[in-house]
Amino acid sequence: MPGEAPGGDPGSRSPSFLPDVLTGSRFVLGPLFALSLPSAPGLAFVLAGVAAATDFVDGRLARRLGGGSSRGAALDVVGDGVFVLCGLGALAWARVLAASLPVAAAVSLLALARVWHRRPSAGDGGPRGWPDSLGHVAGILNYGAVFVGAGFVAFEVPISLHGASVLVAVVNVAPIAMRWGFRTPVR
Repeated sequence: MPGEAPGGDPGSRSPSFLPDVLTGSRFVLGPLFALSLPSAPGLAFVLAGVAAATDFVDGRLARRLGGGSSRGAALDVVGDGVFVLCGLGALAWARVLAASLPVAAAVSLLALARVWHRRPSAGDGGPRGWPDSLGHVAGILNYGAVFVGAGFVAFEVPISLHGASVLVAVVNVAPIAMRWGFRTPVR
């Protein structure tokens, strides 16, 4: 039965329940961020912090509880995508960030989905290659762009983030270029 621990008490939850709830919260936090940015930028800033915190904690908690899985890793990427694309899109719409950043992040996420679809052991925790490592850095920078952009709106900081957001966009698409350049023939 769903929610039961393997071979255990029907009232107990699986080890991935709490991490999955944390991950799933980003499916709600993303749209809330986008809706609150124009009228309640302080709330959007707090939501960005909460989303970043859930992203930092969910995988670590899942592994500690013995519930880490490729399903959980995939859910994490989708939750990140929902939050980050909503956040970057709202900030680009507000002209805080360059429009190239949410586009680059979306292209990067689509490329990641394609790589995961081709790799049967995706999310297995194995060593990362350069494209995967750079993609991870891009994900961190995307969260940083949402958090900093929301802070700039909330605290009315009169500095443009367009140049920095273009650099983050380049980091987002760099793993794709690396994969094209280091492609091995498929047999």
